[in-house]
Amino acid sequence: MIQTLQKMSVSGINSQRVHRIALLGYGVVGQGLFQIVKNDLKSKFQLNGISIRDIAKTRNIPHYHFQNTSSELVHNVDVESVIEATDDPDFAWKMLLLATSLGKNYISSNKKMIAPNLEKIVQLQENERSSILYEASAAGAIPIIRTLESYFSEEPIVKLRGIINGSSNYILSKIFIEEKEFDEALDEAIKLGFAESNPIFDLNGSDVQSKLIILGLHAFGLIVHEDEVFFSGIEHLRQIDVEYAKERNCRIRLLANAEHNPDGCVSLYVIPSLVKANDPLYNINAELNAIEIEGKYSGKHLFSGKGAGAYPTASALVSDLQAASEGFKYKYSKYHKATGKVLDDQKVLSVYVRYSVPAQFNSTDFESLQSGFATDDGFVVEGKIKLSTLLSNSCFKEDQIFVMEIPSA
Repeated sequence: MIQTLQKMSVSGINSQRVHRIALLGYGVVGQGLFQIVKNDLKSKFQLNGISIRDIAKTRNIPHYHFQNTSSELVHNVDVESVIEATDDPDFAWKMLLLATSLGKNYISSNKKMIAPNLEKIVQLQENERSSILYEASAAGAIPIIRTLESYFSEEPIVKLRGIINGSSNYILSKIFIEEKEFDEALDEAIKLGFAESNPIFDLNGSDVQSKLIILGLHAFGLIVHEDEVFFSGIEHLRQIDVEYAKERNCRIRLLANAEHNPDGCVSLYVIPSLVKANDPLYNINAELNAIEIEGKYSGKHLFSGKGAGAYPTASALVSDLQAASEGFKYKYSKYHKATGKVLDDQKVLSVYVRYSVPAQFNSTDFESLQSGFATDDGFVVEGKIKLSTLLSNSCFKEDQIFVMEIPSA
């Protein structure tokens, strides 16, 4: 009897089936994923290969893991799931189409590919038998998309706001807490692997815009184009802006904002904001992310976790991999219920705007003005302005203009 049990154990009767995967990209996130899969000795996932652009480049793992023919790796009949962790949206989209056409699951962290292709992805997900998942594209290790898809699938979302870029939050935290210079904090973020390959996407708010567009689909069922969502970042932040916030016992955070208005429309925008000490986002520091969701019936919920770096993002990819291997798909329930829902660009914001020269200022841009004063760095105006004006007036995208939302009293 003992010998029979031993033979059963050796033969693997109780072992789980191996699920083979292909990894596209071996940057910061790709390396994190490789280590997670490698270190889990009981994992059912087995890496079949990694595709990279430069096959001659020296890597930190044996060369036999790599190949530079991505399509060949995806075509491998043994591969069931493809994980993409690159910064190339065109390549990522091409591989998504290939993988799903072959019936393979596709898991991505590439928000610059996902955001502009959401409508096509919804259609693909409904027509193909494989899963397309992208939790890692929105908020690092926070399972926000799955939460919206599952827990909030039937409850209307009133409001969503949050810090969803770890690099910019790391920089702002270092400036406000440790009083470091902007460039020094940026260099640290890059060295720690928190920044995008092109850090300007972290600084100008574009990265947050892409993530907000993705969350807008799952929270409100709305698919919008990038040119419909205003975004502004921290690349023109100056010491005078920091002092302005400190004098008011506030910190500056780069926030994603989404709100379901009483008339049924949804406003989406990205902007640096003054955050008061009693705001739950005030103490979200370093590379942490946090998202506050307000449900119509359940009230406010705060989700927080690491939003940048190799392992937090890779952990989201692994979570999606596990879900896809069990047949999980996004149901897009909010999207199917969102008939007639439109984007609102008439929301009026209270803002602080610093111009590099007074000539850039135009009073007609504002619904009303509260104050204005000259500084060593230019001219500051406080007033109320419509989202539509921020979107349509290129002045607010000019070099050295800093726009910041001021919270209501």
